[in-house]
Amino acid sequence: MRIILGLAATAVFFCAVPANAASAPGHTDPGWLKSPTPEDLRGLWPAEAWKQQLGGRVVLECEVDLQGLVQDCSVKSEDPPGMGFGNAALSLAPKFLFRPATESGRPVTSRVNIPVGFTMEGGRSSAREPQRPPIGSHIPGSAVYDESVGPNYYLTAHVPWAKAPSEAQLAAAWPVQAKPDTAFGHVVLACQFNKSGDLSGCLSDAETPKGQGFGQAARSLAPLFHMDPAVVSGGDLRRLKVNVAIHFTAPNHREDRRLIDHPDWLTTVSPGAEVFPAEAAKAGLTTGRAVLDCLGDAKGELTACQVVSEEPAGMGFGASALKTATAVSINPWTTTGEPADGAHVVFAIRINNKEEPEDAAKGP
Repeated sequence: MRIILGLAATAVFFCAVPANAASAPGHTDPGWLKSPTPEDLRGLWPAEAWKQQLGGRVVLECEVDLQGLVQDCSVKSEDPPGMGFGNAALSLAPKFLFRPATESGRPVTSRVNIPVGFTMEGGRSSAREPQRPPIGSHIPGSAVYDESVGPNYYLTAHVPWAKAPSEAQLAAAWPVQAKPDTAFGHVVLACQFNKSGDLSGCLSDAETPKGQGFGQAARSLAPLFHMDPAVVSGGDLRRLKVNVAIHFTAPNHREDRRLIDHPDWLTTVSPGAEVFPAEAAKAGLTTGRAVLDCLGDAKGELTACQVVSEEPAGMGFGASALKTATAVSINPWTTTGEPADGAHVVFAIRINNKEEPEDAAKGP
């Protein structure tokens, strides 16, 4: 499906293309239900590119989940490189909403390529346009703010939350105005930060379905989010903006076992000799792995971990992995708008007894 949206100074193109091979019989591809507006895109134009009157094109690769929300997005291509268009496109991801792919009539996850075009009419903006957009998204590296970019607001595509709403708090916020047959609600809050790292000035930038109280419910959760100001790379935190997705599920549609398919790891480890099992070392082994199933909490810490499997078996790698799990953490809020609290995280930990090449010694 091709969606073309126009604006006086910009032309915006969104076209979701399946990332995999041709569809099998009985399969339907995902399709757009809601996409960002031209105003959304112009507001995220990278500041330096806007100053130079440059456009760009980005292709994102994302996973569409069973509810049509996108996750695990990455920049597949960016032209021109290094101008911030990739970060700008990633910042739009909370506003993507799809009809999920299906197999034999049942929703399934799928991957899509999403081209995003930043195009100015005639290669330049009209005289009535401001000299630069209200938000710049050129955020180099892993920093969430850079004073050198310019004296305007910056929007980050990634926030390492220190605290977020719990599963119970999200459930309690289900609006009483919601219709009996409403299964889900989705809101994107457009917020700023105060100097303490709390959200302020939140507005419901996108709300589906409308008129059932989901916007107000989402705003009631905003005080529960917090980012540690220490992670900000200089500058005034109050000039940082963020889009926060919040996804509501009706009480009679909640899953008994909720799984985070693509956890956003905030803290990882490369376990080595200090936790390597003694019995494995005596057997002459130099490496092993274990798969754990843990529960997240409202701070992103992992609890109630259990060993799913270990390889080789009976050598103590499961017990060592359980010790290691206490040192890792995930983002307490997912990109699809749900809490890590109460969700299962299944991941593997490899433990080495000798120094490995740098690209091999990774965390979960």
